[in-house]
Amino acid sequence: MVPAVVEKVVDAMEACGHLFRVTWHGGEPMSSGLKHFGSLVYPMQGLMSRNLIQQVIQTNATFINKHWCEFFRRTRLM
Repeated sequence: MVPAVVEKVVDAMEACGHLFRVTWHGGEPMSSGLKHFGSLVYPMQGLMSRNLIQQVIQTNATFINKHWCEFFRRTRLM
């Protein structure tokens, strides 16, 4: 997925005004790399701060390191 798609999705979710849960999965979401994955997660942070969205990740944890742990803490990704 490209960030432009996420921006359109965020606009549509915001217009609905109810809670959404985004589950990042499919293969291994972390394999796209921290920079790219962040570019998909960060646009949704505004909706998260307003409790309009929850983001969760399904992972086999193969790529988890201290940088990913910090990312999960900072983004509140579960």
